[in-house]
Amino acid sequence: MLQKVFSIFTLTICVLLAPVAMAQTVTGLVTDSTNRVPFQGAIVRIDGIQRTATTDARGRFRLPNIPPGEYTLVVSYIGAEDTSFPITVTGDGLAMGDLIIGASAEDPGVLEEVLIIGQSAPGLPGGCTYAID
Repeated sequence: MLQKVFSIFTLTICVLLAPVAMAQTVTGLVTDSTNRVPFQGAIVRIDGIQRTATTDARGRFRLPNIPPGEYTLVVSYIGAEDTSFPITVTGDGLAMGDLIIGASAEDPGVLEEVLIIGQSAPGLPGGCTYAID
């Protein structure tokens, strides 16, 4: 009887762990068009399976336990439009490399500098000047 219970338990564990064993990892780096600025805090998600990751200080992300198949990977970052990438996850996983988001330097919509001018309210101490580079 104990042998039968152990066999059923072992079979159940194998069935439950099989999808995890077949799942793979998707990795990559989110950067700008010059490959010099990593995007920390970008949200990387795979549509259709509800998997999400946030990039680290170096712009890297890692999405574990992704079943093999075809998906759309979407990168979101404040100030940039969402960027979509079609991906195919194989049995070996997928190393995306650099994912370029945001506008390129040639894009006329890119601001090269911003000038901010302000005043202190009457009655408040003033005379402070700040420069933002």
